[in-house]
Amino acid sequence: MLIKRKYASEQYTDAGARLCTHVPSDLILKPNPILAGYFPCKSEIDPRPLMRLLKAKGANLCLPRTPSKGHVDQALTFHLCDPDNKGQLEKSAWGVMEPLATRPQVRPDFVLVPLVAFDRDGNRLGQGKGHYDRTLAALRASGPVIAIGIAFSVQEVERIPTEPHDQRLDWIITEIEAYRVPSCE
Repeated sequence: MLIKRKYASEQYTDAGARLCTHVPSDLILKPNPILAGYFPCKSEIDPRPLMRLLKAKGANLCLPRTPSKGHVDQALTFHLCDPDNKGQLEKSAWGVMEPLATRPQVRPDFVLVPLVAFDRDGNRLGQGKGHYDRTLAALRASGPVIAIGIAFSVQEVERIPTEPHDQRLDWIITEIEAYRVPSCE
């Protein structure tokens, strides 16, 4: 799946911008929501065009900070940050661009989640460290949050095997479509 994603990132350099053409108008109805994005790493689809669009519609942007390597069992924290402002970013121990720890910490209403693979039931495969599963579980325990998977369409598979701790996505947006994941309740 990483090879497919890498190929897609090389072939579809405009995929991040194409995400914007598929955002449903009813995705974000809350005024001034807090939207957690991410700074793309390696071949991940670039969510920044989508983040810019939603910022123009009133969203407040934040980015995650990853736990230190000795604390990988902790959830991500989110800090208000403009991903286009390099002065608000630093490289983490994991090599990922993230907001400075001094940026204000917030609780997002919506979380854009990078993916290695996904299925139509909202199951996802991440990088294997469990950061987003732990984070979404903690956020959902404290109130509603909408998890939006962001991926290239070629990352879709028929079925992702799941474990009890896995957190499902509520929406999936690719460069060719967006759809709400059916509820399992």
